[in-house]
Amino acid sequence: MPDDTIDPLAAKRSAPIGGPAEAPKPAPIIPVPLDAPPCDWQPRYGVLAGTWAYLNKEARLVGYSARINCMRDGRPDKDVLPITYCRVDGASGTHYEWCARGVPAPRPLCRLVELLENRRAPVCVCEGEKKADAVTRLFPGYLGTTSMGGAKAARLSDWAPLAGRNVIIWPDHDEAGRRYAAEVAALAIAAGAASVAIVTVPAD
Repeated sequence: MPDDTIDPLAAKRSAPIGGPAEAPKPAPIIPVPLDAPPCDWQPRYGVLAGTWAYLNKEARLVGYSARINCMRDGRPDKDVLPITYCRVDGASGTHYEWCARGVPAPRPLCRLVELLENRRAPVCVCEGEKKADAVTRLFPGYLGTTSMGGAKAARLSDWAPLAGRNVIIWPDHDEAGRRYAAEVAALAIAAGAASVAIVTVPAD
Protein backbone atom coordinates (compact mmCIF):
# COMPACT_ATOMS: atom_id res chain seq x y z
CA MET A 1 0.00 0.00 0.00
CA PRO A 2 1.53 3.39 -0.98
CA ASP A 3 2.54 5.67 1.92
CA ASP A 4 0.03 8.37 0.91
CA THR A 5 -2.97 6.01 0.98
CA ILE A 6 -5.20 6.03 4.07
CA ASP A 7 -5.84 2.67 5.63
CA PRO A 8 -9.51 2.86 6.78
CA LEU A 9 -9.07 -0.07 9.17
CA ALA A 10 -6.07 1.58 10.83
CA ALA A 11 -8.01 4.82 11.15
CA LYS A 12 -10.89 2.97 12.76
CA ARG A 13 -8.55 1.19 15.19
CA SER A 14 -6.99 4.50 16.27
CA ALA A 15 -10.30 6.30 16.79
CA PRO A 16 -11.06 7.19 20.44
CA ILE A 17 -13.43 4.89 22.27
CA GLY A 18 -16.74 6.39 23.30
CA GLY A 19 -17.56 8.49 20.27
CA PRO A 20 -16.01 11.41 18.42
CA ALA A 21 -16.47 13.99 21.20
CA GLU A 22 -16.68 13.90 24.97
CA ALA A 23 -19.25 15.88 26.95
CA PRO A 24 -17.95 19.20 28.30
CA LYS A 25 -16.66 19.05 31.87
CA PRO A 26 -17.28 22.27 33.83
CA ALA A 27 -14.33 23.35 35.98
CA PRO A 28 -15.19 25.56 39.01
CA ILE A 29 -13.38 28.91 39.27
CA ILE A 30 -12.58 29.62 42.93
CA PRO A 31 -13.14 32.32 44.06
CA VAL A 32 -15.79 33.61 41.68
CA PRO A 33 -14.36 36.40 39.45
CA LEU A 34 -15.50 39.86 40.43
CA ASP A 35 -16.90 40.46 36.94
CA ALA A 36 -18.92 37.24 36.85
CA PRO A 37 -22.65 37.66 36.18
CA PRO A 38 -25.15 37.08 39.01
CA CYS A 39 -26.03 33.46 39.62
CA ASP A 40 -28.88 32.51 37.28
CA TRP A 41 -28.77 28.73 37.80
CA GLN A 42 -32.12 26.94 37.80
CA PRO A 43 -32.78 23.27 38.60
CA ARG A 44 -33.92 20.85 35.92
CA TYR A 45 -36.50 19.42 38.32
CA GLY A 46 -38.36 20.56 41.42
CA VAL A 47 -38.50 24.11 42.77
CA LEU A 48 -35.54 26.22 43.83
CA ALA A 49 -36.39 27.01 47.46
CA GLY A 50 -33.31 29.02 48.45
CA THR A 51 -29.62 29.69 47.95
CA TRP A 52 -26.90 30.42 50.48
CA ALA A 53 -23.64 32.13 49.61
CA TYR A 54 -20.34 30.71 50.82
CA LEU A 55 -17.47 33.17 51.18
CA ASN A 56 -13.77 32.65 51.82
CA LYS A 57 -11.83 34.42 54.57
CA GLU A 58 -11.26 37.39 52.24
CA ALA A 59 -15.05 37.70 51.89
CA ARG A 60 -14.84 36.61 48.25
CA LEU A 61 -17.68 34.49 46.88
CA VAL A 62 -16.79 30.81 46.47
CA GLY A 63 -20.18 29.44 45.44
CA TYR A 64 -23.69 28.72 46.62
CA SER A 65 -25.60 25.94 48.27
CA ALA A 66 -28.99 25.54 46.60
CA ARG A 67 -32.01 23.81 48.13
CA ILE A 68 -34.46 22.16 45.71
CA ASN A 69 -37.88 21.02 46.89
CA CYS A 70 -39.15 18.03 44.92
CA MET A 71 -41.37 14.96 45.08
CA ARG A 72 -40.12 11.36 45.26
CA ASP A 73 -42.45 8.38 45.25
CA GLY A 74 -45.34 10.75 45.88
CA ARG A 75 -43.73 12.28 48.98
CA PRO A 76 -42.16 15.71 49.53
CA ASP A 77 -38.36 15.57 49.48
CA LYS A 78 -35.39 17.86 48.92
CA ASP A 79 -31.96 17.99 47.36
CA VAL A 80 -29.13 20.35 48.26
CA LEU A 81 -26.64 21.03 45.48
CA PRO A 82 -23.44 23.11 45.32
CA ILE A 83 -23.48 25.78 42.61
CA THR A 84 -20.20 27.21 41.28
CA TYR A 85 -19.12 29.51 38.48
CA CYS A 86 -17.41 27.30 35.92
CA ARG A 87 -15.26 27.35 32.82
CA VAL A 88 -16.77 24.95 30.31
CA ASP A 89 -14.54 23.69 27.51
CA GLY A 90 -16.38 22.00 24.66
CA ALA A 91 -16.06 21.16 20.99
CA SER A 92 -17.52 24.54 20.06
CA GLY A 93 -15.16 26.52 22.29
CA THR A 94 -15.02 27.82 25.84
CA HIS A 95 -17.77 29.56 27.76
CA TYR A 96 -18.54 30.37 31.40
CA GLU A 97 -21.69 29.62 33.36
CA TRP A 98 -23.11 28.72 36.77
CA CYS A 99 -23.26 24.93 37.15
CA ALA A 100 -24.14 22.33 39.75
CA ARG A 101 -20.53 21.48 40.60
CA GLY A 102 -18.84 21.01 43.96
CA VAL A 103 -16.46 23.40 45.67
CA PRO A 104 -12.99 21.83 45.95
CA ALA A 105 -11.79 20.98 49.47
CA PRO A 106 -11.08 22.55 51.86
CA ARG A 107 -14.46 24.27 51.69
CA PRO A 108 -15.30 27.31 53.82
CA LEU A 109 -17.89 27.04 56.56
CA CYS A 110 -21.25 28.74 56.18
CA ARG A 111 -21.18 32.32 57.55
CA LEU A 112 -17.38 32.19 57.70
CA VAL A 113 -16.95 35.98 57.67
CA GLU A 114 -19.25 36.32 60.71
CA LEU A 115 -17.31 33.60 62.50
CA LEU A 116 -14.03 35.42 61.88
CA GLU A 117 -15.43 38.79 62.93
CA ASN A 118 -16.91 37.44 66.19
CA ARG A 119 -14.22 35.11 67.50
CA ARG A 120 -15.55 34.95 71.06
CA ALA A 121 -19.15 34.11 70.23
CA PRO A 122 -20.19 30.51 70.91
CA VAL A 123 -21.02 28.51 67.80
CA CYS A 124 -23.92 26.18 67.08
CA VAL A 125 -23.30 23.76 64.21
CA CYS A 126 -26.42 22.45 62.47
CA GLU A 127 -26.97 20.20 59.50
CA GLY A 128 -28.06 22.56 56.74
CA GLU A 129 -28.02 26.27 56.01
CA LYS A 130 -31.69 26.89 56.80
CA LYS A 131 -31.17 25.70 60.37
CA ALA A 132 -27.92 27.64 60.73
CA ASP A 133 -29.85 30.78 59.78
CA ALA A 134 -32.26 30.18 62.66
CA VAL A 135 -29.58 29.97 65.36
CA THR A 136 -29.05 33.71 65.88
CA ARG A 137 -32.80 34.31 65.88
CA LEU A 138 -33.52 31.60 68.44
CA PHE A 139 -30.38 31.97 70.57
CA PRO A 140 -29.09 35.57 70.70
CA GLY A 141 -25.34 35.74 71.08
CA TYR A 142 -24.73 32.46 69.27
CA LEU A 143 -23.51 32.09 65.71
CA GLY A 144 -24.90 29.36 63.47
CA THR A 145 -22.88 27.52 60.88
CA THR A 146 -22.81 24.32 58.86
CA SER A 147 -20.66 22.59 56.28
CA MET A 148 -21.35 22.55 52.56
CA GLY A 149 -22.41 19.31 50.94
CA GLY A 150 -24.64 17.65 53.51
CA ALA A 151 -24.13 15.09 56.24
CA LYS A 152 -21.57 12.99 54.35
CA ALA A 153 -19.17 15.80 53.43
CA ALA A 154 -18.17 17.34 56.78
CA ARG A 155 -14.54 16.29 56.36
CA LEU A 156 -14.25 18.35 53.17
CA SER A 157 -14.67 21.64 55.07
CA ASP A 158 -12.06 23.68 56.93
CA TRP A 159 -13.02 23.67 60.62
CA ALA A 160 -10.05 25.79 61.76
CA PRO A 161 -12.32 28.81 62.55
CA LEU A 162 -13.66 26.81 65.53
CA ALA A 163 -10.29 26.89 67.29
CA GLY A 164 -10.58 28.21 70.84
CA ARG A 165 -14.37 28.40 70.70
CA ASN A 166 -17.23 26.82 72.60
CA VAL A 167 -19.11 24.67 70.10
CA ILE A 168 -22.55 23.09 70.37
CA ILE A 169 -23.66 20.66 67.68
CA TRP A 170 -27.42 20.26 67.13
CA PRO A 171 -27.96 17.16 64.97
CA ASP A 172 -30.90 16.27 62.78
CA HIS A 173 -33.18 13.82 64.55
CA ASP A 174 -32.14 10.72 62.60
CA GLU A 175 -29.25 8.32 62.32
CA ALA A 176 -27.53 10.31 59.58
CA GLY A 177 -27.77 13.40 61.77
CA ARG A 178 -26.19 11.62 64.72
CA ARG A 179 -23.32 10.38 62.54
CA TYR A 180 -22.80 13.92 61.22
CA ALA A 181 -22.73 15.31 64.76
CA ALA A 182 -20.13 12.77 65.87
CA GLU A 183 -17.92 13.51 62.86
CA VAL A 184 -18.20 17.28 63.35
CA ALA A 185 -17.35 16.87 67.05
CA ALA A 186 -14.16 15.02 66.14
CA LEU A 187 -13.26 17.64 63.52
CA ALA A 188 -13.93 20.50 65.95
CA ILE A 189 -11.75 18.90 68.62
CA ALA A 190 -9.00 18.35 66.07
CA ALA A 191 -9.29 22.03 65.07
CA GLY A 192 -8.70 23.09 68.68
CA ALA A 193 -12.18 23.98 69.92
CA ALA A 194 -12.24 24.98 73.59
CA SER A 195 -15.27 22.77 74.25
CA VAL A 196 -17.61 20.60 72.20
CA ALA A 197 -21.09 19.40 73.15
CA ILE A 198 -23.77 17.55 71.22
CA VAL A 199 -27.46 18.21 71.88
CA THR A 200 -29.41 15.08 72.74
CA VAL A 201 -32.69 15.48 70.90
CA PRO A 202 -35.64 14.03 72.88
CA ALA A 203 -37.26 10.95 71.33
CA ASP A 204 -40.55 12.79 70.88
